[in-house]
Amino acid sequence: MRNLLTRKRIHYIPLIDAGVSIEDKTAMDTGNKQGIFMKSLNNANQNYLAAVWPGKVHFVDYLHSNASSFWRSQLDRLYSQIPFSGVWLDMNEPSNF
Repeated sequence: MRNLLTRKRIHYIPLIDAGVSIEDKTAMDTGNKQGIFMKSLNNANQNYLAAVWPGKVHFVDYLHSNASSFWRSQLDRLYSQIPFSGVWLDMNEPSNF
């Protein structure tokens, strides 16, 4: 696919939201092991649960020392499945519908 896109000078730029879907078991396992998700105000042992475009999500605590490595691993995982030219960071602030 990458060769076809490169030959035709087409770039794929996925839209990435700050909310990490709780349905993505790989991301959830990685994030929980690293302890990088924001915590609930009522229970410091529970991840803050919100609802945005992909449905129920957790948000990465960007002040956590592993936040960058978490996003790097998730973007590497996506790139290995669908090579992209860049990313569009959308909704990069915690939000809750």
